[in-house]
Amino acid sequence: LQGLSDYEIVNLGVPGASTTSALENVAKAVSEHPDILVLNVGINDAINIRNNISEYATNINAILEAFPTSQIIVLGPSYVDDLKKPQAIQAIILEYNKAIAQVAIDNQCHFIDIYELETREGNPNIFLQEDGLHPSEFGYEMIANRIVATIATL
Repeated sequence: LQGLSDYEIVNLGVPGASTTSALENVAKAVSEHPDILVLNVGINDAINIRNNISEYATNINAILEAFPTSQIIVLGPSYVDDLKKPQAIQAIILEYNKAIAQVAIDNQCHFIDIYELETREGNPNIFLQEDGLHPSEFGYEMIANRIVATIATL
């Protein structure tokens, strides 16, 4: 990890996870005793469920409260190409983004606004794979660079 060679990365992500399923599996993450937690969950809530914003915020809060560390980095939901994923409604994604940002602030966590990073300069689709949802190589690089920069401030 770009100059941060003392870190072991454990990816506990599950494709298709919602905040509800992530919360059900939080014990596994806690058992890893992470020095730094990077939480990236919720886009499936925003584009597939769309009406659980209160439960979403409650679940994120419960996940964050499960960790004794203050070194938590929360990633907001990303941009989704609504031409390729018609269930993705940008206004709803932004509502979820606002909710998770507030939970991160309330828990004194670092927050990375992925949606804003992807949409602020022109075509956000360059950060996405052909499926219109998952990050492209360039998208992963942008996210990783932002995480590394945030870790450097811890």
